[in-house]
Amino acid sequence: MLNLKFSEGIKLHESNELPVDIKLPEDDGLATAQALKTIYGSDPSMLFLDPDEIQKVSILADKYDMSPRFSMAATGWMNCEPANLDQAWKLMTASYWLSLEDSFRTMSEHVVVKMNHAQIFRLAQQTHDVGLGLKQGMALLILHHAFSQHMAHPKGGLCLCCFKITADDPVGMQPGCPNPSNDRSG
Repeated sequence: MLNLKFSEGIKLHESNELPVDIKLPEDDGLATAQALKTIYGSDPSMLFLDPDEIQKVSILADKYDMSPRFSMAATGWMNCEPANLDQAWKLMTASYWLSLEDSFRTMSEHVVVKMNHAQIFRLAQQTHDVGLGLKQGMALLILHHAFSQHMAHPKGGLCLCCFKITADDPVGMQPGCPNPSNDRSG
């Protein structure tokens, strides 16, 4: 949160006065409560969040660098079959923010299967981080095209490690990929 990615971090870095008063108006109150209940295990119903709630909690987890704390619950959250493109997209972006490699690959497969080209840009624009949404959307369009042209293994999604480190090829395996079996061409 205190890096330059969010307004609170920008305010901290631009301030020459200490202490810095940081208000959190951008945080979703319900997502914050759900995140805390999940981390502390105080409410078993947190294991049954819907994709929209999961995405909002994952944004908060990423913002506060708490993603590893959600690995147990997130594994359960991602063990589902998304009913539609919107759900698959939300779970894919949540997988990104929670750094869940297998889930990112699986959910990207679901998006490619369910995708409608026109909807990808709507989903990208509705993503909390629009730049990330556009990068994911373009990667999925490229992957969809590769599948349709039989240029890629027909079963496979995006590799999270490669997707995060690439600057110019969001679907290709990158040098030093720690999980070559996760690559869409493998």
